[in-house]
Amino acid sequence: MTAPVFAGPVDYAVFTFPLGASLHSGLLAVRERVSAGMIDVLDIDAVRRGDDDRGERMPLPEVLDVDHPDIQQLVAAQSFLLDDEDLTDIATELGASRYALVIVYEDRSLAPAAEAFALAGGLELFSGAMDIADLQTVVEKEDIS
Repeated sequence: MTAPVFAGPVDYAVFTFPLGASLHSGLLAVRERVSAGMIDVLDIDAVRRGDDDRGERMPLPEVLDVDHPDIQQLVAAQSFLLDDEDLTDIATELGASRYALVIVYEDRSLAPAAEAFALAGGLELFSGAMDIADLQTVVEKEDIS
């Protein structure tokens, strides 16, 4: 029997850094979550603001220690999911001498539970991410009551 497939929500995180910042420990933390089966990295990109204020991809070796084997595995996930509009949207938020690291990932942390539910006859109906601003609004309303 094949294992049931669970598709976790796909989400992204965008971090901004000054040029020359070391991302090594953060990337190792991402790699640990991949190794633990908590997430799958679908894409990783570094973005800067170009001369024309449009977003452009930076070659990953400019910002990542691509010689480290664990980080090489993350670099291999670069799939260019972001289009020109995405890159420009990100770049408009960047200050001078800064760049962004974008990680697109699938949340796999519930995969073992989803497999158990599937074996009990359950089917995944929906999955997705909540906007943190919406969650904050709900929390603020509960604090008022």
